[in-house]
Amino acid sequence: MRSGAFARRLASLVLVSLIIGACASGIQLQFKRPKQIAFAGIKRLVVAPVTGIKQRHQLEEKLVAALAKTGFYQVLRDADIHNVMQKYELSYDDIAAADSAKLNEIAGWLEADGILFCELKTLDVDYMALGKQKVEKLVWTGEYERDKYGEIIEVEDSTGAKVKKKKLKVMFVDQKFQLRDAKGEAIFRLIDFQTGGMIGTWNKEEHIIEDIVEGDKSTQFRAENEIRQTLLNKIVQGFVEEIAPKVQFMKLELATGIAELDSGIAFARQNKWHQAIEVWQRAEGKYPNNAGIYYNIGIGYEAIGDLKLAQQYFLKAKLIDPKNKNYERALQRIQKIWAEKERLLVH
Repeated sequence: MRSGAFARRLASLVLVSLIIGACASGIQLQFKRPKQIAFAGIKRLVVAPVTGIKQRHQLEEKLVAALAKTGFYQVLRDADIHNVMQKYELSYDDIAAADSAKLNEIAGWLEADGILFCELKTLDVDYMALGKQKVEKLVWTGEYERDKYGEIIEVEDSTGAKVKKKKLKVMFVDQKFQLRDAKGEAIFRLIDFQTGGMIGTWNKEEHIIEDIVEGDKSTQFRAENEIRQTLLNKIVQGFVEEIAPKVQFMKLELATGIAELDSGIAFARQNKWHQAIEVWQRAEGKYPNNAGIYYNIGIGYEAIGDLKLAQQYFLKAKLIDPKNKNYERALQRIQKIWAEKERLLVH
């Protein structure tokens, strides 16, 4: 019994030492970053009611669903913030025209990181051409093919049934044709509450061209509403693909030394960042002066894209242990992103 207990204890110590050893030299960790730097640091995103032509409501539904599907953004809609907007007598026009100081105040009211405006400009289906053209076509002569004995030849049709083989000849016939061009255009504008201004505008245009010949059974004109829905889908897909999160890997040292830190690292190595953060936050109240706990929590928030909270925790860690190079480097990573966003705002 004693030898069994000793073996289990030894195995446990070896496991902990392996974790600590790996962390001392750095481990490969998975982070999520938006493809567009403009959206870095934005987790809670307000989607303002889409303006423009009558199909704007359909575009809004598709946009919200696509953003939520990324699993990265927490989308807030008009219904979510309506009461707060009324309380502070705030309109979307007020937000669009607000200065930096006011936007920071609005961010607190709405508990959001930014707001996305969208205008649906066009969603048109036009007939570019309509007419007739001479085309070569195999036409039935009214007679059937015969063999050398004069007997009508029979062949199998698509069902396997025996049918008479028609005698065909090439003729020039008039054939109607139609050329249709469909176009959709939407403009997206992002206001970032963190930087305090509009830092991005995206103009998305999509076209669908259909060239259909009457009598061509392989392709038929789709209903105009179906074309419009396809255009809306392509507009939303094109925009969301530009801002959806991408995966990056970084080799970082995480703080170790107590059981809670090591347990959280086990989750982090499996990309289970929410569980890791939960473990470390439980330790936060237990060890309020442990800088490593705050640093690890900051890494967790950075990994899931919440740069605002990440920066706050890195600052806490640095205040407790200002000489630690890891804490300084972590802060510099976040500050570099804010600086890049500020340059977008200036230009």
